[in-house]
Amino acid sequence: MRLRRSARRTPSQRRRPRPGEPARKRWWQGLGLKTALIGALVPLLVTAAWARGLVLVQDLIDPRPSASTSPTPSAAAGGLSPEPSTSPSPPNQEPKPTGEPTGDPTDDPTEEPDPKPSPTVKPPPPPSPTGPVIVTDPVRRSGTLVMADYTAYDLDSKAADWNPTKDDWGPNRDVGYASWWPDASNDAVVSREDPRYAASLPRDSDPWRRADCVRARYGEPSARPIGDRLLVGRGICVVTSDGRYALLVVTRSVNHQLTVRVTVWE
Repeated sequence: MRLRRSARRTPSQRRRPRPGEPARKRWWQGLGLKTALIGALVPLLVTAAWARGLVLVQDLIDPRPSASTSPTPSAAAGGLSPEPSTSPSPPNQEPKPTGEPTGDPTDDPTEEPDPKPSPTVKPPPPPSPTGPVIVTDPVRRSGTLVMADYTAYDLDSKAADWNPTKDDWGPNRDVGYASWWPDASNDAVVSREDPRYAASLPRDSDPWRRADCVRARYGEPSARPIGDRLLVGRGICVVTSDGRYALLVVTRSVNHQLTVRVTVWE
């Protein structure tokens, strides 16, 4: 039976894809994607080949010494232990740094010895005083007292006005002022049991201290605080009813009034 050869179809007679059926691809379609893949792989292959060639060139220029050892013929014949033989390194080749210190470790310029702790220097003790030591006596009270005429005051009191009493010279009245005292025929600073516990101080011993009142000449007529011994700047010592020493320094003197600066020690 003879087979009939089909006639070639013209372009108009060629089979067309049905609706919804994918069209047949020709051989030249997708060439752009292939070209892009080839273009990306070629540089990678070239780079790998170049790196491999560089390694081979370095091995030819600078071969590494072999660490393998082989026994010498003389050692094998004599039954001795084989001696290791190493291949000589090429001339003019500097040894590669291994990162380990060489030579004496004490020659390392970067290593510094531990500093020794400096000894603690103690300050010298203060020098002992060579002169006399002045001990300040504790003061109980100090202030200004304006003494009115024929008025007595309690120097042991801590009242602001020193607890005054008019025309009262009782046993607790330590000191008072009188513009005219019959017994002295003059103005006077009167003490309890007058003139037993009051005494004026010498003019040339100012400034006065408690020790001056301790040594005052109480009860002596020449030291009685009357008349010109009550002028401004004069000092008067009084022993209070509680046994304290008090210093009165005159700061103002007018008719029927005497102003003094008072210091009472414990």
